Amino acid sequence: MIAPYSALGISRFLEAATVAPGGGAIQFATDHVLNVGLGVSYDLGGVKLMGLYTQTNFVAQGASQKLRNYHVAGTFPLASGLVGTVGYTHERTDGMNRNMVMGAVNYYLSKRTDVYILALHQRNSGDNKAVLFTVPVSGSHSQSALALGLRHKF
Repeated sequence: MIAPYSALGISRFLEAATVAPGGGAIQFATDHVLNVGLGVSYDLGGVKLMGLYTQTNFVAQGASQKLRNYHVAGTFPLASGLVGTVGYTHERTDGMNRNMVMGAVNYYLSKRTDVYILALHQRNSGDNKAVLFTVPVSGSHSQSALALGLRHKF
């Protein structure tokens, strides 16, 4: 089951509305989901460039829909133990184009532990609402988030 409105913010999925007349998100059962992707990265000696393409094909009851993502990003040193990251993602599916920009700064306390601050902004086209991973669906076409955290890698 997938709830495209609450998960992706899209107003139509597999040729049907994703929000019930009362306002609740509709869940869809899919017959088949296929995910493919290709990622590349290149280290330029301090600056690292990355790219990622993914495509997800959803099929249910004879209808199909593709969700495509294009992502580019780069990391670069700012000072000793301080690393900056910038990125851009373009996502599209039937009736929706989504653009997201992000920026982050990580301060490494050790090889496996860092403190980070992350800023994201997303803007969607059409009748589609913005939705960022752990933040509820926005009431508009755009949404921003700011996160501060401590991460330890095991």
